[in-house]
Order: sequence, then structure tokens, then C-alpha cells
Amino acid sequence: MGVKMPFAGDDNLNSSVALQFRPSGTTTWKQALPLWRVHPEVVTQETVTLNYAGSIFDLHANTAYDIQLTISDPDGIVDQNNVNLGTQTVVTLSAVSTRAVPGDPANPIIVNVTTAAQLTSALSAAQPGDIITLAAGTYSGSWVIMASGTAQNPIVIRGANTIDSNGNYVDNTILDAKNCNSCNVLEVYGSYTHVEWLTLQNAQRAWRSFNPTTGNVYRRLHTRNTNYGHLGANSGAAQTDFYFADNILEGRIAWPKTCLNDKSCKLSSVDGIGIWGHGHVVAHNRLSGFGDAIANWLTGARSNDFYGNDVLWNYDDGTEIDSSEGNIRYFRNRIANSWEAISLQPVNGGPAYVFRNIAINTQNEQLKMHANGTNEPSGYLAFNNTFVSNSFGHAWNNQTAAACHYFVIENNLFQGPIPLTANEVDVTCNEDHATIDYDSYNTDGQFAFTLNGVYTRFPNFANLQSTSPLEHHGQILTAVCPNGSVFTSCLLPPANNQTLTPAQDVTPGSGSGAFNKALLLPNVNDQFVGAGPDVGAVESGCVQPIYGPRPVGLDENKVYTCNGYQ
Repeated sequence: MGVKMPFAGDDNLNSSVALQFRPSGTTTWKQALPLWRVHPEVVTQETVTLNYAGSIFDLHANTAYDIQLTISDPDGIVDQNNVNLGTQTVVTLSAVSTRAVPGDPANPIIVNVTTAAQLTSALSAAQPGDIITLAAGTYSGSWVIMASGTAQNPIVIRGANTIDSNGNYVDNTILDAKNCNSCNVLEVYGSYTHVEWLTLQNAQRAWRSFNPTTGNVYRRLHTRNTNYGHLGANSGAAQTDFYFADNILEGRIAWPKTCLNDKSCKLSSVDGIGIWGHGHVVAHNRLSGFGDAIANWLTGARSNDFYGNDVLWNYDDGTEIDSSEGNIRYFRNRIANSWEAISLQPVNGGPAYVFRNIAINTQNEQLKMHANGTNEPSGYLAFNNTFVSNSFGHAWNNQTAAACHYFVIENNLFQGPIPLTANEVDVTCNEDHATIDYDSYNTDGQFAFTLNGVYTRFPNFANLQSTSPLEHHGQILTAVCPNGSVFTSCLLPPANNQTLTPAQDVTPGSGSGAFNKALLLPNVNDQFVGAGPDVGAVESGCVQPIYGPRPVGLDENKVYTCNGYQ
């Protein structure tokens, strides 16, 4: 759930807004992260207003919550009617409901289909409430649905696929476009259309959403041998409130083809899931073989959620939240084998939250903090991520001449190559109002950052701490395996980063020094076992989250906790 609070004044930057929440009807407030102050003066890609914004994570679906904002300014607060409110005031919003998990029509009409011609006819005649049910079999062709359902009575297109004990889909109902060069297996032009339990294959795109539509659901789909999985409208008005969940998408790009060995990087926009708009949920999908596994296409996108996704390999960015504006939430995802893990090129003011993610075998940049032309990034917050990389010899690599404004990087774990062949850290963006602290590194080598416009190499971690504003609470970890790994699995990045590396457990070993060393961040890492939260994505002693498709029956009606999904 996102909050945005416009304001004016406070030129001396000493105001703050605390955020609390509780289920409606209860009495105990829970703390969330404070709202983030957006700085429009450093945003050039779009016009951004002066505001505070922030998010609350891990809320149950279809549940009412009360929200409380405590606004503080020692210089005084005045409301829009010029009434003096003193130096602190409290605003409460009652019974704000989260979205329900999309379900079947309230008034269902079953439309059975057994042939491609019948499917074409059913889609052409579709009405709100129709559940177009495809029997098992292979249907050859490509299809279009123009009609819209309603929020209460969506149009559902459902196949007969099932899921096996290994979490793979059994392809009982296949829509086969027969390797058409430019077509989409399915084109969706309306709103409130649900597509489920189908295999879509052999086309330029598996499916595409057109028009400024809302409320579409793409769930439990298997796509294979397509250049793109899903592509949003990428023109005109924004699409809103789509739900992409528990899909398996398999593209055509084979590892190790990436921007590392394909210098043109010409396939970087061949996306697994490309979204265009606001309020989308992209959750628990498994992706492989695309340019960017997941990508935002809309400048100024707000309130999009990405969680539980599992990227096996991709050609460019594991996730691209480029040009997003605020209340972007990217958390508990896993990315293996990518050119760059998470792209922030740029974030326009934020906040964009990046936390509890795992990235293994990132060839170039873990956090792509770049400008798009002259549009520089600001307002991203990266907490409790784990990066296992040999990025040209670095554990953390970022190469750009741009400035990076108003950002926070805390509680992250960086495991680089053993032996170290370059700087442990090489971050060249000019850091403007940056907070980099409480992070942990596996090797005490050189650390290079650009501070006040000057690229500076610090000979070791102690020198970085004593002579710069960075990492005063950070640390060098202790190896727990003979190979130098800090993980119980003894995982290291491959010596050759073109080696396909499967995702593995990244729980730090008990002797690594990662336990209880993270900065406590409410609603992010406040569920822990021991004296405090651990550094990195995995909390020792907690049930590990699910990456990729969930078991049937598990959805947002249960949220992740240290004790599992409850």
C-alpha cells in the first residue's frame, strides 16, 4: 500500500513524516518506514511535485487498514487553510482496503471450447461473466479478444493445464501460433479479462495487452519459444491494476548470450514481462531467456509491485524499473545469471524500494544506478539484498559518469570472487546525498567511490570508514568455508561469469559475522531470530520465501512471515 503527501515549504529540510498502520478494528499501531522526501530539483525526465511518499509491505489482500501519519517540523506546520498546527500533527486514515485477489465471476457463464474455430467464436461473442473453458488439446492460430468484463464479472479464458510436484506446468492445453514472425498468440484489447492455465507458444509474443485497460489477470500461464512473454501497450494512456502471477515464461535467448558477448546489446528490450502503467502486481513468475526479464515502460510509473519472481537467466537486466517515479516495490526476488541485476536508470524521485533480493552471477552491475541521457537517478532505497558476483573482478560494480542523488544502500551482503582480482567495490557515480552503511563484504580489498566529484580509491575497508562518510557501521565478513565463501552452502561466484550458475542457498554461516548486524528497519527486517536482524537477503532461522510459482491455493490472502506464509 502506498501513501503520497504533497506539501510546500520546509526549505531547510528538517521536517519528517512517520508512518504507522494497523488492521482496522485493532488497537496496536505497527511502525513502517518513515515517508521518503522527494527532491524534484534533481528530477529532469518528468515534472515531479514536492511530496513525501512511502509504502507499507506485506499486507493481507482484501483487508481494511488504518494508517497514521505523524508530521513533524520544529519550525511549525500550517495546513491549507493557514491554520497553525504547531510543530507536530497527526493525520489518520481509517479503513483503507487492500485489493482482493482476483477471482471468478459473481455470475459465471460456462462456455466450453474444443476447437480453434470455437475459441475464435467464443472470444468474438464474449460477455462479462463468461468462463471460456478450453478442453485439453493443441489449438493452432492466433486470437483476439475485444470485449471487456467488469470488476464483478470478468471474462475468463481458462485452459486445462495442471502443475506437477516439481512446480512445472503440464501442458494439456496449448495455443500454438506455428512460429509466426510478427504475431501475438493472444491479443487482449479490453479490461477485466483473465487468462489462466494455458500454454502459449511459437510466436513473436505470447500475449499483448492493448489500450488503456484495467484489471486484467494473467495467471498460471506457460509460454515457450517466444521472443517476448507479455508486452503492455507502450503508447497512449497508462494501463492499471494488472495481475501477473505464477507464470512460467521461457524465451528464445540461450545462455551465455548476454550484453557481455553481444556488444550491440540489441536484444535488451525483448522483455519477459513488460508493463506500461500503474498499480500492477508482478508476482511469483519464473522467467528465462529474455532480454530484460521484467521491465517498466512508462515514465512516471507509480505503485507497481514485483515480488517472489525467479529469473533463471537473461540477456540484459534481471529487472528494469527505469523511469519509474514513486512507491515502486521490488522485494524478495531472485535473479541468477544476468548481465545486470536491477536497473534504476533512472528512478524519478522515488521512493523505489529494493529489498530482500538475491542476485547470483551478475556479470556487470548489481544495482544499475545510471542516467537515461541527462536524466539522473534519485530516490531508491536498497536494503538487505545479497549479491554473489564476479563483475569484472568486483563484488559491487557501477560504472557511470552520472550523479546519483538522494539514495540509501544499507544492510546488503556482497560476496565477490576469490581471489579478488580488482577493487572489491568500484562505484563511479557521483554520490549526492547518499547513505551507504551497514553493508558487509567478503574481502578487504580496495574500495572506490566518487565523492564530491572525485573518484577516490581507499586502500582498505578501515581507511574507507575512517576517511569517508561511508560504511561507518559496515564490516568485512569472515569466511566459513575453505574456498572463502561466507555462506553455509559454500557458494562462490563462478571464476568465469559465462558459466550458468543455478540459484543456491545464500544463508550466511554462523561464523561469518552477518548475524544480528543489520540496522533494524521497521516493516522490512523486524521479523528475526536472535538479537537483531541479519545482513543480506536471508534471515537465519526464518522459513525461506518461495521464488517462482506458488503451490496452488497459496496467494496474497497469506503473506510471508519469518514462520512462513500466514
